[in-house]
Amino acid sequence: MQLIHLNWESLSILDKEESFKLEYSDFEKRHNPHRYVTMCKSEAGQMHLLMKQIPLNVPVQKILENYPKLANCIKLIQLQIQEIFRLNTSQQVHQDYTVQLLWENCLIWSEIDLIVINPEKSQFRCINWTWNEGNVPTEATIQQHWKTQLPLFLLTKSYNLAPESLSFTNWFVNGCSNTSVEYNFDYNTAQFNSFFERLHKTLQKLSTTQPEIKNPNEYYLRLAEEAPEVEI
Repeated sequence: MQLIHLNWESLSILDKEESFKLEYSDFEKRHNPHRYVTMCKSEAGQMHLLMKQIPLNVPVQKILENYPKLANCIKLIQLQIQEIFRLNTSQQVHQDYTVQLLWENCLIWSEIDLIVINPEKSQFRCINWTWNEGNVPTEATIQQHWKTQLPLFLLTKSYNLAPESLSFTNWFVNGCSNTSVEYNFDYNTAQFNSFFERLHKTLQKLSTTQPEIKNPNEYYLRLAEEAPEVEI
């Protein structure tokens, strides 16, 4: 049996479903967590892709020259990353970090744009950057969002960390106004327990039975093209 892959986007959609014991194949037709092709067509997806390519020395200068909004966002993010290094040179920084957890036959995973580790204090700071051209959501909305809570939960479970050792930062960058908004949240045991119950309740809506998939490459490519965007 194939593993069911679920990320924050698919879980947030599943959370809103009123039906229980949905067939995974039916649910996957509405949203496929492997929709990399579709994601990269959006400006937000292009920003994340460029931030992955720059540390690999991929030449992106021509792209930034032709797309000033993207260039402004990249510059804002890079300045904030430089500030992290300036404040504490002993910290370990990992970009484009993936954490995952096997839950029965579900592989639950999350990407973290940047994770900053202070080995002396055993502190872990998760940082995500988000493309924004409108109104920034409230702090309360962002704190309870799947995109915030899932990586914190997975890090705690996967590495047996104390929830209080984790924190989360979200940078909302606006390439039009060349400004950014920063939210910071501390994690704790109460949030961990609350999210555990929320995740368990959400997963109960999904049937783990999967049909055999013929021509999986064609199947997942089609799902990626058809999948809707999910905004934060």
